[in-house]
Amino acid sequence: MKDNKRNLEEKFNKQIYEYKIWSRFREALIYTNRFFPNDDKFLDLIDRVVPLLIDTIEENSEWYRAREFEIDDPFIIDKEKCSKEEREHKIYESIFYNGVSYNALCTSTKIKMDEYLSIYNEVIKEKRKSSIWGFNESESGMPPHNKVGLSRANPKYIPYLYLANDATTALAEARALPQQKFSVAKYRINKLLRVVNLSKTHEIENISHEDSSICYNMFCSFSTPSNSNEKDYLMSQFIAEYLKTYCFSGDKFDGVAFSSSRNEDGVNLTLFDDSVCTFLGSSIHEVKSIKVESVQLLPLPSESDFTYGEYRLSEENDE
Repeated sequence: MKDNKRNLEEKFNKQIYEYKIWSRFREALIYTNRFFPNDDKFLDLIDRVVPLLIDTIEENSEWYRAREFEIDDPFIIDKEKCSKEEREHKIYESIFYNGVSYNALCTSTKIKMDEYLSIYNEVIKEKRKSSIWGFNESESGMPPHNKVGLSRANPKYIPYLYLANDATTALAEARALPQQKFSVAKYRINKLLRVVNLSKTHEIENISHEDSSICYNMFCSFSTPSNSNEKDYLMSQFIAEYLKTYCFSGDKFDGVAFSSSRNEDGVNLTLFDDSVCTFLGSSIHEVKSIKVESVQLLPLPSESDFTYGEYRLSEENDE
């Protein structure tokens, strides 16, 4: 019994020690040394667990990306093809397509309905052929360097491509609200990708308590909800940059996969280079509703006790 207790104490103390290493590094990254952090103990922890998280993304798998979109846009005729007079006298007419009211740009206030329908049908035909109903490839993909803001994995001015495993997750990650319209782009992966997959942290078998704790900290740094707070992103940005820069088991990584913080079953994929995937087209979505679930924390449910080890917590005092 004494040996078991001693072993448990040693494991617990080691976990506390490694958590302190993690916390100390985070504090230093935020407040002391942003670009050249000098903490070999922290990097040793990362190097130790990364091999446990190596995974692949299958070739030809499809991933999605969502951006807010104005519903007028799908049927606007290229302004460059219109004369100056036509651009100055443009008006919008409403037309129904599959029970949905869309807007199309007319280049004359006196356009006849049959001419209008002809223009509309040409636009429909073109979009069916291209599969681009929302944003095109350049508008859907990574922004130019000078317009890149900081995000979960990338610092400002360094673009990564953020994808999701389905359209629902992509919309959730875009923080969609009811009645908002979005362009959802579809991408196909061109080759077998090598990634660090933090979404499978809980599936690793035969992992020590210490390594499990480090993996969990990495998981939380990428998947904990955030309000785009710069401090919240520093750890995940550092880890992503470290994984992008250094080789593990001989090869570099194409990106990082992690659980969505906004859709329980969703998985996000951050690619360091967008050349490993192909833009297939885009569709237009309108958000109808957002599901909200909650758990009451206080007051405690009546007649319920909560136990933690040998301790019992209750709203009522024991007599």
